[in-house]
Amino acid sequence: PGREASAKAPFPAGHCTMGAQQDDPGKPGYDPLADSDESPPHVVELGPFFLSKYELTQAQWERFTGSNPSYHRLSPLHPVEQVSWEDCRDVLGRMGLELPSEEHWEYAARGGTETPWWTGEDPASLADAANVLDRNARRAGKNIQLSAEFDDGFSYHAPVDSLRANP
Repeated sequence: PGREASAKAPFPAGHCTMGAQQDDPGKPGYDPLADSDESPPHVVELGPFFLSKYELTQAQWERFTGSNPSYHRLSPLHPVEQVSWEDCRDVLGRMGLELPSEEHWEYAARGGTETPWWTGEDPASLADAANVLDRNARRAGKNIQLSAEFDDGFSYHAPVDSLRANP
């Protein structure tokens, strides 16, 4: 989770463009699939900070709280779900941690890139890097329209550390 820190933090001070627009490929934040509420793209400046490398697992949540609220209990190594922002804030706060801000999360998730996804501009570039609704989800009975023709092997969320990490 995000935490303002010294200059030795894993994420150094920097900036990134937050938001997206679908009107002009020559301007920052271009994403042909952007929604109107993601606009306008704007630059944010951040100080150094810490951020967990992985999502909080169901096993960790259960250890911290004594219960697992997740609907999809596929394994203890899957991310916890069905928790509110307030519950996450409170549980992490008891451990001296905090949730990242939207700015911190986007800066880290973009991995220093300026394309719609850190993997590039083509949705097919997400193969082995993102858990998306794909052929495997359709096989699991989800009635979906595929956005990319690949199969990540997961019907729901993926176990933590199963996919390629960004830079």
